[in-house]
Amino acid sequence: MLKELIGKRRDKEELVALTGVDERTVREEIARCAMHYPVVTNSSQRGYMIIDTPRLVESGTNEEINEAINELNKSLNDDRSRISALKRRMKAKIAALKVLEKQVENKEIS
Repeated sequence: MLKELIGKRRDKEELVALTGVDERTVREEIARCAMHYPVVTNSSQRGYMIIDTPRLVESGTNEEINEAINELNKSLNDDRSRISALKRRMKAKIAALKVLEKQVENKEIS
């Protein structure tokens, strides 16, 4: 459904208007597309875009290919940053889990 619509950069509001479905459904569709196609986003630009790798390999100009490479690098850098932030947030949860599991273990032994 969305694959054809995000051949150029489009934001969620635009995709909601074009598809007639709610924002949650649009996000779910984007997530599904991203499992099979390179859907790029980055923090410096709104919206989503699929990089059409086969077309670029077949007939893309050097300028188009370089632009796609830049978009992919920006998107991957944003992904890495989110992963790092999630890992930092997980540390406190993991520490709390270990303390509580230890507490349960100690109560079972007593």
